[in-house]
Amino acid sequence: MKSSNEVSDAVETAKTKQHKYWFVNPVFWRRFLFVLGCIVTMIFLFYLVENIRGYIAWRNCKARLEEKGISLSLESVIPPKVPDSDNFAEIPLLKPLFSKTNVPNRLFNISLIGNTSFPKHEKLFSWQKGRYADLEALYTLYSTNQEFNVPETIRSPSEGVLAVLEKYNNIIEQLKKGSNRPYARFNINYEDNINASLSHLSVLHNVIDIITTKSIAELRTDDIDNAYNDVLLSIYIAQSFNNEPIIISQILSVSCETKILQAIWEGIWLNKWSIKQLNILYKTLNEVNYINTLQTAYHGELIIAIEAINDIKTNKRNIYRIYDNGNLSHITYGDLVIGYMFKYIPDGWYEQNKTYLADIYSRYILNNMNKNVIKNPNEIVSISEELETYKQNRSPYNILANQFINPIDNIYIRIAQGQSYINITKAACVLEIYKIENGQYPEELNSLVPKYIDQLPIDIIGGQPLKYKLIGDDRYNLYSVGWNGVDDGGVIVYMDEDNIDRRKGDWVWPLPSDRIE
Repeated sequence: MKSSNEVSDAVETAKTKQHKYWFVNPVFWRRFLFVLGCIVTMIFLFYLVENIRGYIAWRNCKARLEEKGISLSLESVIPPKVPDSDNFAEIPLLKPLFSKTNVPNRLFNISLIGNTSFPKHEKLFSWQKGRYADLEALYTLYSTNQEFNVPETIRSPSEGVLAVLEKYNNIIEQLKKGSNRPYARFNINYEDNINASLSHLSVLHNVIDIITTKSIAELRTDDIDNAYNDVLLSIYIAQSFNNEPIIISQILSVSCETKILQAIWEGIWLNKWSIKQLNILYKTLNEVNYINTLQTAYHGELIIAIEAINDIKTNKRNIYRIYDNGNLSHITYGDLVIGYMFKYIPDGWYEQNKTYLADIYSRYILNNMNKNVIKNPNEIVSISEELETYKQNRSPYNILANQFINPIDNIYIRIAQGQSYINITKAACVLEIYKIENGQYPEELNSLVPKYIDQLPIDIIGGQPLKYKLIGDDRYNLYSVGWNGVDDGGVIVYMDEDNIDRRKGDWVWPLPSDRIE
């Protein structure tokens, strides 16, 4: 008979063998497989439930939007294709811009000031501050830099600027010939959503800088007809990409139009334009409606964002690699980890993000647009602040969508200011016609109706008539009440010495505050 110590040793030996060979123990594997099956079942049910919830949410969201007349089809916002022979974007000069193999580098090298920088205190396009374009400073820049070919004998800075810009005459002539075409539809591959190439925007922006500067120099040398034709060409080019359902296209078009107004402003105060030219300038500007096209742009941004989310879902891409060509230098480590985790989330979460994004656009953006005026800028500011609050509440259902929501008040204010300047310029053109015919400006704007104009241009802010006050016989104050909605008496408020504060003061058609060369 074994002793108690021997029995104890035998039990310990059995336990040791049992632990040593646990991987062949059927009890262990039954338990392991049971736990693993539970985990797999829970994961399966989690993905199944989240996918079903997501797809139901997105289906219901699309139904709500369709009831409001909001289509989520990419074709609903893409400008229709037009015959190549009628398409400005298809002229030989511009067509290669969207070619992957035959990009014309000379177009990308077009620049008014080359690789130099124009002094901040001598900005060229400063009509909003009542300043004539400083062609003397521009000519000095040309003459002191070997990059530019400046003739030795020049009588004035204006002639010097024109001489330097002659190297672009061939390009300008091709653009002028192309502007006879009735349509402009650039070959943007919208299917690439946020990665679509917009190579034409920077090129046309630089071209407008050159043509507008050329028209100003022509005004100074009394070459009025060429100056007028160049202004019309600049407006045509700025409007050539205004039909694109992309916010950046709208903002850049506004920026270009504002620069072009420098030449119109100078021509009016220098009494250069004829009645016929002023009438055509008015009619041309009357076709510009940025408040209207902004709605289409926001609608397009929504659809493009949804297509981008679909692309990320389909290709399981890191959400933070879709910006800045994959540059992650500005992304935090936490965001980067979240970006990689998004590659493995349920598909239903992508549908939830699309639903969140569409609801935000429908509720706060698309439904708050008026095609003519901005009734109350404070509402836009409040909506923008509310959207920022929404973005702080991060969840799996909105973290991706939040990447496509930008503060709308910054966009609205730029568009509203640009359209206000257009409307003010239209009124100034008609006022100049009145003066040419009557020898002085009218006592009030209503005197222009109906002989000179059927309807007065309105103030974009609030929809009331523009503010006008006669000063003597040959001067006047003409302005919009600006973003604050308050009549400040035509006062321009500056953020610093050079920059106008868009949010304060009035948006003004200013009197000249300096003299030209």
